[in-house]
Amino acid sequence: FIVTPNIGKTIVEGIRLYPADDRPARDPSSYLIERAAIDEFGQLKWDYISDGTILLPYAKRISDEDKGPLNPENYPHAEISFENTKVAYTYRVTFPTLRNSRSA
Repeated sequence: FIVTPNIGKTIVEGIRLYPADDRPARDPSSYLIERAAIDEFGQLKWDYISDGTILLPYAKRISDEDKGPLNPENYPHAEISFENTKVAYTYRVTFPTLRNSRSA
């Protein structure tokens, strides 16, 4: 997916991911983050920021009664931090692999 924060230029230094509510097999197991950049010919290119492994928990919401807005305290997740000094307006996040792509 592509995201453009509405606050202007940003520096991303981490992501928070939540497991799917239906099947753990379709949870991502790796990520790639890139920023939109313009090359010397004025063309859009995607510039590498970070990639790596994702270890999402199998657990889902702690309480089925919590159906309101997503609350990190009630929903298991994974947080990934990385070093980055590249400023950008727009980012692309890709999940190249799934936990179990055969049954996803």
